[in-house]
Amino acid sequence: MRRLFSIAAAIAVAGLAAQAAPATGPLDTGFVATPDFVGPNADLAFTRARAARASFIRIGAAWSQIASKQPAPGSDARDPANPVYDWSVLDATVAHTRASKMTPIVDIVGAPQWAWGRTSSSEPGKGTIRPSLTALAAFTAAMTERYSGRTSGLPWVRYWELWNEPNLSSYLRPQLEAGRVVSASWYRAMTNVFYKAVHAAHGRNAVIAGGLSPFTVDNGSYVGVGPLRFMRELLCMSADDHPRPTCARKTQFDIWAHHPYTSGGPTHSAANPDDASLGDLPEMKRLLDAAVRAQHVVSKQKVRFWVDEFSWDSQPGDPKGVPARLHARWVSEALYRMWQSGVSMVTWFNLRDDSFDPGGGFCQCGLYERNPLSMQKDPPKLSLEAFRFPFVAFTRKDGTVSFWGRTPDSNALPLAVEQEVGSRWVIVGSAVAGKRGIFAGTVRPRSSTAPLRARIGATGSTDEASVPFSLIQPPDLPLCAFGSC
Repeated sequence: MRRLFSIAAAIAVAGLAAQAAPATGPLDTGFVATPDFVGPNADLAFTRARAARASFIRIGAAWSQIASKQPAPGSDARDPANPVYDWSVLDATVAHTRASKMTPIVDIVGAPQWAWGRTSSSEPGKGTIRPSLTALAAFTAAMTERYSGRTSGLPWVRYWELWNEPNLSSYLRPQLEAGRVVSASWYRAMTNVFYKAVHAAHGRNAVIAGGLSPFTVDNGSYVGVGPLRFMRELLCMSADDHPRPTCARKTQFDIWAHHPYTSGGPTHSAANPDDASLGDLPEMKRLLDAAVRAQHVVSKQKVRFWVDEFSWDSQPGDPKGVPARLHARWVSEALYRMWQSGVSMVTWFNLRDDSFDPGGGFCQCGLYERNPLSMQKDPPKLSLEAFRFPFVAFTRKDGTVSFWGRTPDSNALPLAVEQEVGSRWVIVGSAVAGKRGIFAGTVRPRSSTAPLRARIGATGSTDEASVPFSLIQPPDLPLCAFGSC
């Protein structure tokens, strides 16, 4: 739901029927590339992202800025060397991401007005109006060719996302006509054109679709279609508990993404049945799996489920945000709940807090507090360690405790599970992380209330431990989904 910052100074069914991804698997993490990843702070931003063990950077590429002028008649808009294109900032950001040993996700957003279509709708919002499919195909071909690995000095970009929150009129218009959702069908056409161009550039490329806002909105400034409603319209599936086909149209993508912001904690569900917060991810996954089984999703790969934007505002940056220790707990638990729902990659928004505006509109949702004088002096939050080394523990009915975690480097390692007993940490169990760093198990605790933590090493002999996770479950905390309100 947050605005994706633009970093660039910027259909035929060709695949096999997709296979549903497994319910369990790896958990990668990343960050949205806000302006700190460009300019004088870029080295520090990338160093911090890598130290947080992020492996992905989501980069907004504004089509309207990269191609502010329409390619001249007779020129080849599919040629990345066309003089209308300005790739300079995107080149630098993609190259910096690769040099930092992270994987770029390039998200094409915001068509230039010369590529807009027409609408008679007076719907509020500043989003692109039905972008030309021909222009989108040509621009995508130029961009994916530039980052195909065949351009000297530039790396290959494998992951390509189409649009940010296309269920909001802030990004795509119109959303509704006479009460009927029309944005989903246009987005389907865009996605199918995009998929063809992305895969033509490199057979191992992957297309990310969705990236939806979590809530239904009609506030006079913009309109938002509920994400589950948008998704059903896009994938032609019913609203039943067991979704079934409602038409024969197909959508081509390899990864489905969502932005499950919430007005509460890690298990909080949205009030509107068409909306999807953290607690509603299992429902979204069921809908995605049903569409895959119905062969309404076309991909040569196993379709993955990602969360490529999420966060909470926290204190002290936002006085109405989540308290610091609870924020750390929620970060660990959010990663677990997403993984439990079949999500295999989570992108955090963002690395550091923005400047605070009491009227709202800025994000105190980073993993570093913001020092107003120097980014070098930003204090890290406790939640930074929870993001780097997530660990959760929950008491079961039989008195045992189930635990889950992921090692910081996603490595296969032995771990000790410890509980705080007085002033000491005592080993109460052990685990071995799998090849993707995920570990889980059960232990018999010494206390029903004292916190647990994971420590790397079979005997707990190293200094690297997770943030302690209390066995006392805190109540849900109602809050504004996007900071102070």
